[in-house]
Amino acid sequence: MLADVEANEEALRVQRRELEDHLLVAPAANWQEAAAKARYLLTLFAISPTAQDHRRQQLIAAVLADFTRLSGDTA
Repeated sequence: MLADVEANEEALRVQRRELEDHLLVAPAANWQEAAAKARYLLTLFAISPTAQDHRRQQLIAAVLADFTRLSGDTA
């Protein structure tokens, strides 16, 4: 079971690297794509020790909600 977990974690690391490589080289074609990049970075920041402050968590949630509202997404 431990070997499966480790394999899954490695696969996730590879996928994350591929996603970040894509986000880095592909310029956003519109505001929705730019917001998606920012959403990804904010999500990563949200789990960092620096972002654990309650006010920062609220700010991150508010910005993500703004992105969703302004892009017309329902999720």
